[in-house]
Amino acid sequence: MKPPKGTTIAEVKYLNDYKYLFTFSNGKESVVDFKQIITHGTALLGYLDKAKFKKVNVDKNTGDIYWGKDWDMCFHIEQYYNETVIEPITTKHKYSS
Repeated sequence: MKPPKGTTIAEVKYLNDYKYLFTFSNGKESVVDFKQIITHGTALLGYLDKAKFKKVNVDKNTGDIYWGKDWDMCFHIEQYYNETVIEPITTKHKYSS
């Protein structure tokens, strides 16, 4: 679900395990669990280290959240607004040439 236009992040709070509480500028709150996306494959397994996982950054202009100086793991506000679990994409895409 897309957030209303102009909605940004007001506050980010680490809760426990791989969960964050996001408070949006419109007053909405969402608790989101990132464990399923971190444990899918090997690229993000370093974020199972909770000290590393707790170092989330927020782009104040867009509401995008990211980890690592090179945005190793990142999500647009549309991906976690009104969500409870961030899951890997499991559908296969067909590309035509």
